[in-house]
Formats: sequence, C-alpha cells, structure tokens
Amino acid sequence: MPYLATEAPHPHPAASPEIREHFADFLTKQSSQPLGSTIHHRDTAGMVFRNFWEAPSHFWNPRVRELEDSEMEAIMVRF
Repeated sequence: MPYLATEAPHPHPAASPEIREHFADFLTKQSSQPLGSTIHHRDTAGMVFRNFWEAPSHFWNPRVRELEDSEMEAIMVRF
C-alpha cells in the first residue's frame, strides 16, 4: 500500500525531546538531497543513504553461510 501524505511530516509522539527539537533540521537536510543520488565513496562512515541500494552492498547483501555443527554446539545453551 503506498504511503499517502495526509498530514504534515512530524516527529513521532514518543520521540525524545532532542529529536523533536531538531526535526525541522532533519527535514531540511532530507529535502536537500536529490532523489536517486548515488554516492561512490569508499569510506561510508557517517554517511546517510536515502535508499538502501545506494549504500555499499556489504550493508544490504550480507554473506550467507551455514554454521557447522561444532559452531552450533559452541553457541547453544543447554538447560
């Protein structure tokens, strides 16, 4: 179901006072970023991506591996 904007953007009612106070700054930064902008930096520390696929693939496409029996036994809790 697509999101329908029926009211002005606002912080969540349970948001911390700090987030509520700086929500307008967040909206300004968010609207200043062009849609579909791709960032090609190797160092991604502190960077914000509008869409998950703009981030480097190791953030959204993790390696999947099977755990061996010995690894499972090492982490299992027995009662």
